[in-house]
Amino acid sequence: MIFCMGGYHGKAYPKNNPDLQFYIGENMRTNQIEDGYAYQKLRERANKEVKAILDKYLPNRILPDPEVEVVNFDTKALEIPVTTTNHVDEMTKAKIKQAIIEKGFKPEQLMFESGDDK
Repeated sequence: MIFCMGGYHGKAYPKNNPDLQFYIGENMRTNQIEDGYAYQKLRERANKEVKAILDKYLPNRILPDPEVEVVNFDTKALEIPVTTTNHVDEMTKAKIKQAIIEKGFKPEQLMFESGDDK
């Protein structure tokens, strides 16, 4: 119970996957218990899919891999910051964007930064 927030809130994870942590808590408008499991599963899948696409088109990018954020759960819109060693040409950017779309996501914010851009 978190008194300042006026309800029950915490984190949970599936018994077989402690790395997949998600929010669980009371919705103050409805008094119902809700969780972020579906959001975290989508975020986990988005990160996996985007990493595979970037491995294909930008194998020499700067690591660590970008942390993909889901900015709209319903439309599966993503924010993807990619850091590379060199400038990424427009054709490669278009191929990456199309590959992400084909995986069922909307690359709403696909941002590339390279050492050449500075």
